[in-house]
Amino acid sequence: MTRVAACGLVPLISLVGCGGSSENTVTGTVSNTTASGGSVSPPAILPAPPTSVPAPEPHTLVLTATGTASVTSIRYTLDGRPLQESRVTLPWRAALPVPADGRTHSWTMDVEYTGAANDSVDLVATYDGKVTARTLSSANGTGEVMSSGGGRIGGSVDG
Repeated sequence: MTRVAACGLVPLISLVGCGGSSENTVTGTVSNTTASGGSVSPPAILPAPPTSVPAPEPHTLVLTATGTASVTSIRYTLDGRPLQESRVTLPWRAALPVPADGRTHSWTMDVEYTGAANDSVDLVATYDGKVTARTLSSANGTGEVMSSGGGRIGGSVDG
């Protein structure tokens, strides 16, 4: 009886010193057949599973209004979609999701207010944490006389 040791199925390569004593060494080629003459199928190579790319997170446009004036209304838009709030107490803030689609998105913010001579409204827009627009609007009154005013900022951002 002959003892045969094989370290693996490697076609046309001589195997020498696979471990153990010299009586376990096989020299020659290894074929894909068994000792009884049957064939051994090579292992199946499966394709890698498809990788899914997560959807990009939307960007965030944050609009804020701060100050001492009495705000009567705030109107703001994103891509032409109007939104409005009345009788707002300052400070005011709105966070708008902007799709991460590579397109340009336009926005505006209009504020109407009343106040005395020293009253003002500061409008700020930040996009993904960076200030993109800012304006300070002051009432036009004198002394204690109430007057009305307004402020507007706007721009566009890349989604």
